[in-house]
Amino acid sequence: MLLKNGRTSNPLDPMTRAIKEITGKKTKTDEDYEKLSDLEFEASLYWDDEVGVHFPAENIKAMFYAAAKKIKMGRQTHAILLDHPLAPIVFPNHKNLKKLAADPDMRLVNMVVIQKRKTIRTRAKIPAGWTCTFTLLVDEAFMNLETVEQILEIASIQIGCGDWRPGSPSPGTYGTFVIESIEELKGVVAA
Repeated sequence: MLLKNGRTSNPLDPMTRAIKEITGKKTKTDEDYEKLSDLEFEASLYWDDEVGVHFPAENIKAMFYAAAKKIKMGRQTHAILLDHPLAPIVFPNHKNLKKLAADPDMRLVNMVVIQKRKTIRTRAKIPAGWTCTFTLLVDEAFMNLETVEQILEIASIQIGCGDWRPGSPSPGTYGTFVIESIEELKGVVAA
């Protein structure tokens, strides 16, 4: 799975400013390109010092919504909430930013087209075998468990998560997943 945090869209973000310092140079050294790759890698991660690498709840909701639209249930997704704003993505070293940044297998360095110009970009590449567990709070007046399961199955294959996934504007082959289990928790009430 590839990650691409949208934080670099914010011109005031410290990562954006650090990247701009390098990209603004007319002549770049090899060290500049290495530093740029490091900055792009770190900026592409969804990172929290306590949780480590994660998906924000809004990303999971967006994936769920895109899958629900495939069966004309998109409007009903307003009845879905996540119990926590961050869903940890678990894989080796997922809480150790220094080890992740030092591991070349954690990066995809690839040519991309931005405004009709080719440029090299670095994305965080999460290895196969990652897991992500989250709790959906569902209003059963709008959606039953069978429909939730159907939507998650669609999401796992047709939508995916992260960057360059099947359901992205520039479709790719990353970010598909297998659902290991779905459990219904009775008696959970959100206030």
